[in-house]
Amino acid sequence: MLTKVIDQSKIDHFAKWLERADKIVIVAHVAPDGDAVGSSLGLWHFLNTQDKDATVIVPNAFPDFLKWMPGSKDILLYDRYKEFADKLVSNGNVGTSKEAEMVIDGKIAVMCGIIN
Repeated sequence: MLTKVIDQSKIDHFAKWLERADKIVIVAHVAPDGDAVGSSLGLWHFLNTQDKDATVIVPNAFPDFLKWMPGSKDILLYDRYKEFADKLVSNGNVGTSKEAEMVIDGKIAVMCGIIN
């Protein structure tokens, strides 16, 4: 079914990328809204089921009414923990926008990076 939207070679390339990734960083946009927090946490939960060590980083605080979402307490706020967040991201190969585009067909909502 996905092959009707995304070319199979892109799916295969991403599957290989994901297979070799052990630690993954998910970064949302500034002033994260429900879509940003929800999609980031959804990906975070999926990656945890795949035995990946994933971290969600948001640039600044998100609204309190979104804190009911499972995993929201594990979101790292960049503006409060900048040094730690910078270390997580700088210690690995951050995925390019091309890699992100392969996954969601050019509409970049979440950037992922491999941390070696």
